[in-house]
Amino acid sequence: MKKLFRLVMAAAVIFSVASCAKEDISTTLGKGQVEVTFTANLADLSTRSIGDGMTVDQVYLAVYEKGGTKALESSKLSGTAVVNGKATINVVLLKDKTYDLVFWAQNNAANAYDITALADGRTIKANYAEVANLENRDAFCLVRNNYKAGHDETTFSLKRPFAQINVANSDADVEYIKDNGAVIEESKMVVKTKVRNTLNMLKETPELAGELVDVTFESNDIPAEDFYKDGYNYLAMNYLLVNERELVDLEFVFTDDKGVNYTRKYFQVPVQRNYRTNILGQIISSPYDFNVEIVPGFD
Repeated sequence: MKKLFRLVMAAAVIFSVASCAKEDISTTLGKGQVEVTFTANLADLSTRSIGDGMTVDQVYLAVYEKGGTKALESSKLSGTAVVNGKATINVVLLKDKTYDLVFWAQNNAANAYDITALADGRTIKANYAEVANLENRDAFCLVRNNYKAGHDETTFSLKRPFAQINVANSDADVEYIKDNGAVIEESKMVVKTKVRNTLNMLKETPELAGELVDVTFESNDIPAEDFYKDGYNYLAMNYLLVNERELVDLEFVFTDDKGVNYTRKYFQVPVQRNYRTNILGQIISSPYDFNVEIVPGFD
């Protein structure tokens, strides 16, 4: 049966895409085979900001027997490059046979996720031994179980399996720091609540698994991009694998150009998958004057 399966990827990234009609989705090849063409497009190529998905440069598709955990031979972690934000993935399957599909899109140079167990075990492991404020940790995924070749839809919407955690200070706070002859240059984030580091891709809503680990994103330059809300400026931005919604304790260390550290602690911060959590306020000048908001910024 494996000999009847062939996977060809060309020009790929799979993000947020519109639904499509179910007619004309496949071409019959004979001998029970059907060629299915998956297509996807980047939602907006005009934006160049944190969270726009533009750092993703590889997409992976693993195909399994229905309910299986071992990918078919021809779909074992063969990635393809992003070209102009458009994806065309041609898959030859057995018509009317039911499969499970797992899509994963990431930046390969980031070393943020270990996907080797996706082919044998359907899991992905986060590497948290990294510095803070790396936008190329952005990634997207989709699990589509019970996919009937030659009949079901071919256009999908991939979503982030984690929360984006942002800290931003007000323009007035920036001026306060400048008036004191300093500029915040670096930040560090420590998750004081242990979290899971493995994403189980068996169900259509992926679940966290694996061991409970400490997470520290070591000190790194603060994001250079403009904050997406007027009147605020990035101090920190990090991605954290979470379930649908959780509460975490966070500690940040902000370092100015004179080497002075400012430690700020936030308790029971809400984080939600595919959402942004923003900690906003007078972070340096008035550390107790802040708001926490959770917004569906990615949808």
